[in-house]
Amino acid sequence: MRISKRAEYALRALALLASRDPGSPIQIQELAETGGIPLKFLEQILLVLRRADLLVSKRGLGGGYRLSRSASKITLAEVIQLMDGPWTPLEIARSADGPGVRGLDETLRELDARIREFLQAQTIATLLERELPVQFEI
Repeated sequence: MRISKRAEYALRALALLASRDPGSPIQIQELAETGGIPLKFLEQILLVLRRADLLVSKRGLGGGYRLSRSASKITLAEVIQLMDGPWTPLEIARSADGPGVRGLDETLRELDARIREFLQAQTIATLLERELPVQFEI
């Protein structure tokens, strides 16, 4: 499975927004620079995220973007589907029948279901938690 650059940038932008104080919006220029995301591309992404009610924007002095809900309520599956469209199921080419074809097809269907399940369980907050250093108990 591969996600698009658009979905990757959307996830990175949401993680950046989630890592900041929820009460203070971030301007698009800062998001672009900090996230290493091309500004024109980011403008399109933020528009889609705002229309999907994942972001709130405010114009003018002190304006910018912020999350519309908690980072723990925004799943990776939701964002990827929003950016890349409906899931394309994993499947094999139907060019031949024979030993292993049906088994491979069933295996790929199961893998597809597990990937979806995993991405639905992961949130923007999960991404940030993975950034924290591992603490050792003594």
